[in-house]
Amino acid sequence: MTLIDEGTIKGFCKNSSDVFCRLFPQLPKQSCVLKRYNTDSVPITDIGTLVVSSFSILIIVLIAVRSFRKKAAVGRKEIFLSLISMIPSIALTLTIDSFTFNSNITRWLSIAAVATRVMFTWALLYFGFVGFQMIPDGSSLSIFLMILSMVLFTVSSGLLSFLVSRPSLVSRGEYGNNDAELVSLFVFGVILPYAFVILYTLTQAIIVFKYLAVRKPLLWLVIIILSSAGILVCNNFISQTICRGTSGSIDGSMFYLCFQLLAAFSVYQFWNSITEDETDDFAGMYKF
Repeated sequence: MTLIDEGTIKGFCKNSSDVFCRLFPQLPKQSCVLKRYNTDSVPITDIGTLVVSSFSILIIVLIAVRSFRKKAAVGRKEIFLSLISMIPSIALTLTIDSFTFNSNITRWLSIAAVATRVMFTWALLYFGFVGFQMIPDGSSLSIFLMILSMVLFTVSSGLLSFLVSRPSLVSRGEYGNNDAELVSLFVFGVILPYAFVILYTLTQAIIVFKYLAVRKPLLWLVIIILSSAGILVCNNFISQTICRGTSGSIDGSMFYLCFQLLAAFSVYQFWNSITEDETDDFAGMYKF
């Protein structure tokens, strides 16, 4: 008996507002459905997510620009790319959760959302390795490898999402031999992003203990881990509880985005606290 099978995933999607579950309209319907607010164009279903997403995109653009302007800092180009790569994922979450489309459009948007989530969490992990200087940060090679790997993860996860959710299988309730395709997509699209974030925090903790004489930056890593836990809980375990408690006004998606913004801000603050610029005074921070 495997740890993850079709039954496990159906149970997951019964309580989750994750975009992964939007790929499969034949999954059991959730008991609480968000209210629809009719407009002149497309009905809005989650005003909270719409507001938080818009605010998150603005803040991420601001901190990304600030990081890029820190001319002498290690990894400024890489953190800029990793922060900017979050924006497509947030924008897609905004679109899927806040507006109502037909099932085919929702499927394509969900495919893109899963792909961009894998992409930006991988970008974060790549940025995490920059501090070890295996490749000179900001070099053409480093940026090329980062962009290339981001594209590969986007295409591979998007293709897997497309193949597993294709109508010919969904209409028959089939996902390949022994549910292998469905489980593979669940691992790749849902579990792997969390693994990337955990590995990122581990790489940064190693950098702090190995190269820094201070430990205060670890606080930001703790906030990143707690934010990721908040994302996991709000989006996947108590989303329906939130929906019922607010009479269908919001679900866990809004809190998912709040925690995601907090995590992004903490990534920037951690990096900002351990890197130098021409005008910074970092005397006593480093062991050398």
